[in-house]
Amino acid sequence: MAYDLNTEEKIKVAAAKIFEEKGFERTKNKDIADAAGINPALLNYYFRSKEKLFDAILLDKTQTFANILFPILNDPNVALFDKIDIIVDNYFKLLKENPHLAIFLMNELQNNKENFSKIIKNLPSLENISIIKQFKDINSTINPLQFMINLMSITIFPFIVANAISAYEVFGKDEIDAIFEERRKMIPIWIREMLQNNSVK
Repeated sequence: MAYDLNTEEKIKVAAAKIFEEKGFERTKNKDIADAAGINPALLNYYFRSKEKLFDAILLDKTQTFANILFPILNDPNVALFDKIDIIVDNYFKLLKENPHLAIFLMNELQNNKENFSKIIKNLPSLENISIIKQFKDINSTINPLQFMINLMSITIFPFIVANAISAYEVFGKDEIDAIFEERRKMIPIWIREMLQNNSVK
């Protein structure tokens, strides 16, 4: 049988959407096959099992998430505040296009620590990336790890609770979109003010 990359990719795209929405346990092979428009036997041909398919998708999603962050963080030619703008813009774009991705990765971070450990081992240490050196150059009194936690949490957390906000139907989609767009613009301002107000004089 010929190796068909298009079929493999169709399976992964369909499975990723269902895994993100339902999680691993509630996803059935038939759900994936139906969404991909294939015979269920092809799932076993390409991925051997639901577990292996899930691991492949988790690896892809985690690397996508990390690849938005680390190349920017480690680019010495991009200024600190420009990096903040780029990171926020890129994550907002990614998470708006993949609304279930943030909570999916948070859940799997707890449930699949071994997989995440393998991925993290291939990433540069925070101590050695250029953004930390740039951060120290402004003589901030804030621990660099606090800076990174703040940046990531205020960027990503709204997407984790977005589905809950939508479910209560307190705000319409247009209003939620407007709030998120306003937040995208405000986060770099908040981070700048935090750093500038906590710099060593």
